[in-house]
Amino acid sequence: MEKTIGKMRQRDFWAYGVGVLGISVTTQLISQLSFFYTDKVGMAATVAGIALAVTKIADAVTDLVMGQIVDRTNSKWGKARPWMLWMAFPALLAVLGLLCMPQGLSDTGKFIYAVVSNILATAVICTAISVPYACLLAFRTTDQNERTSMNVHRTICNFATGMFFSVGFIPLTNLMGGTQAAWIKVGVMVGAVAVAGMLICFWKTPEVSIGEDTSKKENRADTVPFGTSVHRLFSNKYWVIMAIAQLISNIIYSFTASTTVYYAKWIFGSENLMAVMGIIGFIPTMLGFFVISPLVRKFGPIKVVRIGFAIGVMGAIIRIVFPYSFIAVCAGGALISLSTMPFMMVGMVLIAGIADFEEWKNGDPMVGMINSASSFGAKVGGGIGSGLILWVLGMFGYVSKAAEQTATAIQGVLVVCNWIPGIMVAILLVLMFVYDLDKKYPNFREELSARRAGGEK
Repeated sequence: MEKTIGKMRQRDFWAYGVGVLGISVTTQLISQLSFFYTDKVGMAATVAGIALAVTKIADAVTDLVMGQIVDRTNSKWGKARPWMLWMAFPALLAVLGLLCMPQGLSDTGKFIYAVVSNILATAVICTAISVPYACLLAFRTTDQNERTSMNVHRTICNFATGMFFSVGFIPLTNLMGGTQAAWIKVGVMVGAVAVAGMLICFWKTPEVSIGEDTSKKENRADTVPFGTSVHRLFSNKYWVIMAIAQLISNIIYSFTASTTVYYAKWIFGSENLMAVMGIIGFIPTMLGFFVISPLVRKFGPIKVVRIGFAIGVMGAIIRIVFPYSFIAVCAGGALISLSTMPFMMVGMVLIAGIADFEEWKNGDPMVGMINSASSFGAKVGGGIGSGLILWVLGMFGYVSKAAEQTATAIQGVLVVCNWIPGIMVAILLVLMFVYDLDKKYPNFREELSARRAGGEK
């Protein structure tokens, strides 16, 4: 185990960044499952929504359990890093399991298959990737600027995956025939890319010692009982805020990724217009990669995140006021996408800071448990988002595989595309005004560094 490490280089940041493919490919695919279930395998919208939601019950438990497992992992590679190796090929199996629903199943059989495949993909495999991956940010370096740069590169890779699924995934499956078999073929391709990203991350992202030697058989995290760890999490105001914010933000990501195809097909008349809508939204978001980091360094992450969510509220209002204007819908959607960029780029850094705060406050490092907030938000938020879309569409009378939809069903499309994301961005804005860690405890990191250097608990 390395005790020290030199200044990180660009290739180090990218090596960490591509590791997110093991998570984002699965979560982005799940965001497309609502359309896959209703329009490709013929499940009723409400039934498909229930199937996606049921799996999140398991996710709520396994993320916390995996956090404890990471804290107790001791290997020659560290605590979090080995999981990127161990779970690389299972990540591909998770993708295939989601898409390989056997032909000819009854409605009950489809429901059971959807539940089981989603539990295996998200509650088991994706959990065993996402929690350790989030912890790597804290184990790789203690420098806040380097942590921010790592998360920026993770965000870029995650965003690139999201853009592919938003802009290219369905058109590519349509190019290959638009059938379930076409979805499976494309799934194999993106799953292979995920495996490669995880292996690169494992190979090029060593852990460093943070306050203790993680190669030892025992450390302080091993002595914290699971029940005590859970109690501390939910007693930590900032962890609770961040867990809720991660959950809601990932519901928004799921909505923006999943609903564009419904908007393009039923409001503007063509599924393939989703590619045009995605590209228009891509331009200002790319601008965000260049301007957000300097703004964060100048004003601090929380202020920039608040401004971002305020912009998202304005974008939602534009779409609500002008729902049938292609230009207004694309412009409003671009603002909503841009609004989530600051939080996407610094969210894991904020969580790493909460792990430092917890260690400063109680003396025991709980990096794995704290970082379960990120994993929980990504998977549960994505699943709830997909399920919520289907529930709302079902409530408004959306009919799977129908050539036409009723006026009421069209209103349901507008609700899931415009109203719900707008309300959620507004909630995020409120939450970020409640988050005051650095303002209330401005010097805890310096005190923690001094304590670690002195070997104090």
